[in-house]
Amino acid sequence: MHCIVTGGGLALDGSRWVSAPGEFLFPVRVLGALFRGKVLDGLARARRDGKLRLAPEDEGRVAVRRTDALHRASWCVTESPVA
Repeated sequence: MHCIVTGGGLALDGSRWVSAPGEFLFPVRVLGALFRGKVLDGLARARRDGKLRLAPEDEGRVAVRRTDALHRASWCVTESPVA
């Protein structure tokens, strides 16, 4: 999943662009872990509520192994300059 987030915003009066500070707003590793948790929780809820169905071959142990692997993985959250 890719998200585009601005590196600033319009001034309150809308007259000019105000750049964000050069540092990250949040620590990258913390943000990655938080994002991972939110996405995986949303997928689990959707599956529980019947809004997400897995293929028969992905049910059971395979689903548990894949979910466990996603929870252990380090998710990359980075900034990228806009061209």
